[in-house]
Amino acid sequence: MIALVVGLCVLAAMALGGGPLIGLLVVLGVLVGLAAIPIAIALGIVLIYTDLAIAVDDQPVYESISRGVRLLTGQFGPSLLLWLIGIAIGIAVGIGLFLVVLALLIPFGVVGAILYAAGGGFSGLLLVYLLAAVFVFVAVLWAVSAVVNTYTAAYWTLGYLNLTERYTALPRPLP
Repeated sequence: MIALVVGLCVLAAMALGGGPLIGLLVVLGVLVGLAAIPIAIALGIVLIYTDLAIAVDDQPVYESISRGVRLLTGQFGPSLLLWLIGIAIGIAVGIGLFLVVLALLIPFGVVGAILYAAGGGFSGLLLVYLLAAVFVFVAVLWAVSAVVNTYTAAYWTLGYLNLTERYTALPRPLP
């Protein structure tokens, strides 16, 4: 986002004659880009809350949007903490996904290199192998992403229910 704004500012400055104007517009572009980051984060959180209000509370779209905005502004600290924990989980999942990709690519690459060397270059057998390897690779990543998306949806749903005070992680006392 920042690179796009800076690039547009540089193009505008070059069209207007360049010089010191380029530096000024680059600084302005960086500031606008940096200011857009928290706005994009807030809009992302509101969008998640809106989706949950539609799915969980069966609210119409416009009421869900206002509910998402009210929930973000009324519970700003917990919402930000929920988002930060989600980012940390996303980083951990990204590292795990990288390891899964690496675990798939190394054996597929070794077998592909052996087939390439044995066939004296690109052959029909290598093509069939590559198509099968891509199919297996996509199927594994699809299954992993389904699991990750299921847990992510559950995480945000439990956070939403907790922020709307309809769910607590603490057990209720026995009567």
